[in-house]
Amino acid sequence: MNLASKINLIKALSLATFLLPFTASALALNQVLGFFNIVVGLLLTASVVSFGGGLILYWTRYGTWPREEAFPFMSFGVTILFVISVLLAIIHVVVQNTATAMYVIAVVIFFCLAGIILFFMKASGGDKKDDQGRH
Repeated sequence: MNLASKINLIKALSLATFLLPFTASALALNQVLGFFNIVVGLLLTASVVSFGGGLILYWTRYGTWPREEAFPFMSFGVTILFVISVLLAIIHVVVQNTATAMYVIAVVIFFCLAGIILFFMKASGGDKKDDQGRH
């Protein structure tokens, strides 16, 4: 790389820093958890629609033998409600104890990454033999 191209690169990088915003706005943990409110709303809608559809199907087939086909729809709605309650409980605990939750999340991520690294090292044949067959 010659001197002229280095100077042009420095000029371009300095111009790019002036065009970038002065403050980078990263999302806070509470804002990220706020996105889960959208998921909870969608899950609640799916639960009501599923249970309501199953209940209507159950009522319309009153006295017939395929009446039991409505039970999976209703049980799916109840299952979604259970998932919503667990998700809201986790969000509440994380918001109330942010420092502790961040520590726990960091430990979980560390062990997951360590497990992935160990898995790939074991898969690649961690102990190789030398030319004479010794380890």
